[in-house]
Amino acid sequence: MDIALLDPGLHSSAGHHLDLDIKIVRELKQRGHRVSVFAHKKLDARAADQLKSADRVTPLFRVTPYRTPVLIEPGLVPAFFDPLSGSLSLFIDGAKAVAEDLGAVKGFDLWLWPSLFASHLLACADASPATRVSGCIHVEPEFNLKNGQTFWRYAFSRAMDVGLPFNAGILTPELASAYATVCPEFPPQLWPCFFDGVVPPQQRNKMTRIGFFGHQQRQEKGYNLISPIVAKLLESGYQVLLQDSGGSISPSTHERLEVLGHVEDLGQQIRRCDLVVAPYHPAAYRIRGSGIVWEALANGIPLVVPDQTSPGNLIAALGCGRLFGEFSTESILDAIRTVHADYRVVSSLAHVAAQRWADHQGISRFVDQLLSTERR
Repeated sequence: MDIALLDPGLHSSAGHHLDLDIKIVRELKQRGHRVSVFAHKKLDARAADQLKSADRVTPLFRVTPYRTPVLIEPGLVPAFFDPLSGSLSLFIDGAKAVAEDLGAVKGFDLWLWPSLFASHLLACADASPATRVSGCIHVEPEFNLKNGQTFWRYAFSRAMDVGLPFNAGILTPELASAYATVCPEFPPQLWPCFFDGVVPPQQRNKMTRIGFFGHQQRQEKGYNLISPIVAKLLESGYQVLLQDSGGSISPSTHERLEVLGHVEDLGQQIRRCDLVVAPYHPAAYRIRGSGIVWEALANGIPLVVPDQTSPGNLIAALGCGRLFGEFSTESILDAIRTVHADYRVVSSLAHVAAQRWADHQGISRFVDQLLSTERR
């Protein structure tokens, strides 16, 4: 097949977009498909170079799905958003721009959206392609959109009204429940996660190195907590591996601290750790999943994650980590201490979880769903 991989959120190596798109392109090429990547208009050279296995890479889309009308400071609204109709403008104008850009995407058997947003689905409905559309939803309906359920419902309704042949999936049971109420006619289905690990994973008996990974420069990722947590861990004698892809975290230089930028093989770096800490704000991850958590799970690495969240529900069910309740330095440190005290048990459960993961998850199974001809 000739496949168009469409990703307006892809413009740099930060975040999940590049890593996921690379995985999908490689898997599709191994299956003999031709793949053209259409990214954001400002795609940087480093990200484009890492997509060289694709048949073609085109910087195309003018609008990123991460624009937001949320107030930056009390009383201030970004000038390009109306203070009353910000979310509505964001949705409608974004969909219109994407639909116009899709005019350049022709002659493909499948439009594939690795990270599907409501404006993208509406844009596809407005473009009315004869081509099949398939995509994965990663975020809650309200992400960046006040009254987001309304906008997602409108996008789904428009897609159904025009007979768009679309297939949509999600990656957590919590997201599945949320979107089942938005589109009960064709609810997005729970798909396998796209992370593969090394099986069998290494059996670990001692907690020496602790890792922090991902695009940490966002407040919801615990940006303000990372430096004080790292300082305390170094004081306690641990080795710390910290990924700082944006270059904005500045912990003190220390002989047991290793700082990474963007890495092509995140799993390899995660496997160097005995514990991975995801210091996320619980409100942001209530129903949303985490690629870092999934990558660690796939590789048998114990975790510390927030309670009453989708990652927390998963780790609690598997027993391969510990949860923190309060979004604070001390609460997260307490959870780390608890893992240390129970490390042999937690590590053993993480080892079992990784072996089970390999039986049901992974990029091959994820791509199977993306390529499915069944309309969901």
